[in-house]
Amino acid sequence: GLNEQLSSMKYNIIDAAVSLVLVTFLLPVTGIAGYVIIICTSEILNFILSLGRLVKITKFKINVSNCFIKPIFAALVSCTVCSFLHTNSTASLTIAIIVQIIVYVLALTLVKGLTKDDVRWFRKIFKKDAEKCTNM
Repeated sequence: GLNEQLSSMKYNIIDAAVSLVLVTFLLPVTGIAGYVIIICTSEILNFILSLGRLVKITKFKINVSNCFIKPIFAALVSCTVCSFLHTNSTASLTIAIIVQIIVYVLALTLVKGLTKDDVRWFRKIFKKDAEKCTNM
């Protein structure tokens, strides 16, 4: 409901054009790794354009540290820790994923990127889902 369909379409066209150019020139040189880079680049570009428009229209203030820097730091910490884990089976991969989630939450908590309000909000979501399941 923000009546911004035209902006959304414009950003999707820009995203598609950039993806097309990158696929044309980068994919033959880099192969599948290049395709992953293209997808990530495309998604980040679309996110930045869309977020910029949302902020402009709604006058919403974004705390860059809490919204980007702290989560990215926590993700880097969890990826670094998990890079030392060997995942040569389904069980070890499952354990690595669980460890990564725990390390991410701990790192985010340590840099004060996860607040009590966030935890309450998260619990509230699952409480509503649990109530839906019991009412069936």
